[in-house]
Amino acid sequence: LGAVGRDSHHLNYPSDCAFTGPGGLQLVVADSRNDRVLIVGLDGSLRAMGLGGGFRVGATLHCSGAGGMLRPCAVAVDPHFGRIYVQDQSRVQAFDSQGRFLCVVFEGGGLGGEGVAVHGSQRCLVICEGNAHRLNLFK
Repeated sequence: LGAVGRDSHHLNYPSDCAFTGPGGLQLVVADSRNDRVLIVGLDGSLRAMGLGGGFRVGATLHCSGAGGMLRPCAVAVDPHFGRIYVQDQSRVQAFDSQGRFLCVVFEGGGLGGEGVAVHGSQRCLVICEGNAHRLNLFK
């Protein structure tokens, strides 16, 4: 990891990362311009989430389907449940620790991509909605 590219061993504008599990057993990386998130194991193994998730209609970019991503920009990991939260340009989605889609947590249509954070012991999620100049708190 470390050179520009579109294959599974290269990145294209990594924008955020977070460690998973007790002791940070994996690294979750938002690979923004490849429209995916990579889960990197300590042994160097790679697992991709959200490949090929975006499409364009005119000048508007859209995400396609459950688990699809369009320019993921922020990731957060719930330390108690291992859930991975991914914010892209229009929504926040939850995945299990293996990268399997669970649900759409928030859909805002142009979030602006500023960030997402989890407070595990308080069981809350904060989503930065930059284009609306606000924070959204979910408990």
